[in-house]
Amino acid sequence: MGRYFVPFGKGSRSCIGVQLAYVLLYHTIAHLFRPGAPKLLLHETNECDVTPMRGFLFALLKRDSKGLRVIPVNGSEPTDDM
Repeated sequence: MGRYFVPFGKGSRSCIGVQLAYVLLYHTIAHLFRPGAPKLLLHETNECDVTPMRGFLFALLKRDSKGLRVIPVNGSEPTDDM
């Protein structure tokens, strides 16, 4: 199954920005989980928004789901200006 997973293409038609995409992903994940990073609070999200509900070959979220939504906050409580 691994040989069919080609998110950036293969060969001469491969994406020229694949390395940049990976660097941006690694940087974002490292920034979110570093010591002193802002806390992430769930915003208008519940369990049914992220639980796979349907799909024939692969799992999909329900049609009206907006996915996982979070608010980054610096302190322990969100402020009123958000």
